[in-house]
Amino acid sequence: MKYLYRILFFNYFHSIFGFYLGFIGPTLFAITLIGFRFTNVVTIPSFMALVIIRNATTNLAVSLTQLRLSGFFSRLATTPFAKPRLKFKFFAVIIIFNGALSIFIALWILLLSVIMQPNANIFANVNWGYTILGFILLLIMSLLLGLLIGGLARSNGVSRIIGLYLYLLSTYLLGIVYGYNLINKYAPAINIITLFIPFDYSVSIIQVGWSGNVHNMTIPYFDHITNTTVNYTVGLPEMWIAILVSIIIIILSGIGFWQTFKYYQK
Repeated sequence: MKYLYRILFFNYFHSIFGFYLGFIGPTLFAITLIGFRFTNVVTIPSFMALVIIRNATTNLAVSLTQLRLSGFFSRLATTPFAKPRLKFKFFAVIIIFNGALSIFIALWILLLSVIMQPNANIFANVNWGYTILGFILLLIMSLLLGLLIGGLARSNGVSRIIGLYLYLLSTYLLGIVYGYNLINKYAPAINIITLFIPFDYSVSIIQVGWSGNVHNMTIPYFDHITNTTVNYTVGLPEMWIAILVSIIIIILSGIGFWQTFKYYQK
């Protein structure tokens, strides 16, 4: 299996779509946001969530689509890896690689934030229980959705487009680029639209857990005009709803992936 890790590692760091868009791009974006102070109380955890979505979903989906369309899995069926135990190990390697890569880049973004804002106590109001739970749910969900897209996409292009759409929708509608203060003031209907983005629920757990009120699902934003702090909703009424829906999406994604690849192995 170590050879498979080497192949995955080589392909990622020699791919413009993988390395440059999955690591270099987010790094430069984070430096710009933090360096020019285009930030709010949830920018850092939101951006960490975003790089997980980008790498665990989009990168995994594209990699799996390439393997499937190349006939790799058909050839695999004629080898000892066709045995259920070895097939499980094969997919486990792919999942572990992409999961570990996503965690590493998310922690890299966090390290950059600490280095560039040494005097900012960014961990002052963190509820570690909900924050870690949100990241775990997001990572599992992202990996399973990546596997599902990789199993359904008819071409590499389709896989990339679906992954990028999910990534861009998450970027602009989940309080990452445009904060919930702007969304609730000028486009509150977006809170309804985001209910159809699967990552909305786990990202909301992360954001509220990091620096919000877990009892009413709000996040404080400082209003520079009135010099007051105002709480804005993330669009979900209760924390348990966000957790429950995240678990349901994970279960459905897992079932969908399993059924899809059972079909392709016939």
